[in-house]
Amino acid sequence: MPKENQPSHGSPDQAPPPDGYPVKEWKGIKMMAGGHVVAIPTDDFVNGFNAVIETTEAPAAIAPIDTGTAEEVLHDYARAHDVRDVIGTDVSALIVTGPEEIWLAGPQFTRQIAAGLAQDPEFLDGIRQIRGDNLGQ
Repeated sequence: MPKENQPSHGSPDQAPPPDGYPVKEWKGIKMMAGGHVVAIPTDDFVNGFNAVIETTEAPAAIAPIDTGTAEEVLHDYARAHDVRDVIGTDVSALIVTGPEEIWLAGPQFTRQIAAGLAQDPEFLDGIRQIRGDNLGQ
């Protein structure tokens, strides 16, 4: 297939594929889900996270985040946590991919992850540390 006719799932100009669509590469924060890698689209995550913290009461007040902060804190958080830690569900059964593919978190799944992390004191502390916010110490 000529290159110009091949789908470009990683293009920022293209709408993301639906939940569970396996893609080789996608801009986003990578996090493990069972034995698979999930790419969480940064802009969708930031929008979802900020919507949650603005409309619900998080464990501790926190200002909205930007994409740079989201990428940094999620990168650090993902080293020690699996998606299951965030949403309380084993999502690996939903993932049908090969060993080198990345599963893209679609809008609904990204909102679930954002909502879970908006209630996670460790994640919120990570945001404060990155920003240099007063941690009450």
